[in-house]
Amino acid sequence: MRSKPLLNNKNILIAVSASIMVSIAFIWSASRPLRAKPFPLPQTISIIRVNYEWPDAGAVKYQKVHQIVNPQQIAQVVLFVNQYKSGWASVLPSGLANPSGSVNLEFYQGVKEVGYWGIGPDNFKADGEKSDVLYRHVKREEVDHILSILKLNQAVVPRT
Repeated sequence: MRSKPLLNNKNILIAVSASIMVSIAFIWSASRPLRAKPFPLPQTISIIRVNYEWPDAGAVKYQKVHQIVNPQQIAQVVLFVNQYKSGWASVLPSGLANPSGSVNLEFYQGVKEVGYWGIGPDNFKADGEKSDVLYRHVKREEVDHILSILKLNQAVVPRT
């Protein structure tokens, strides 16, 4: 009794087809534009000031400066943040200032953090759709606009 060969035309065709499908899926997912995670309307937004001039070199101090609970102001912040859905990069574009932001916004539903948004002198930092961290170059006017919505002095985020 002869055993069937493991590599016959049908098995080779199946293997090649599967390999092509995996390659197409990988190329499609890698070529998709990076998108920031859209935010639902949170119950609160914590505004965190980031101080990089802490006495220990390289140390960072986070200071909660305000918590937004006003539904109208929360809606304005979410509307602003959600307009930046595309145009993000997974690495910080060269030449940008502090990548972590000078002000961080933490979005909460009850006690659970549901999102993050960083504001730097010339960039935003956000959670991506795939749980990655994304960066986006922006004009200073855009930074100043979100600061005005947050009712923060423009000096909180130093100019580059």
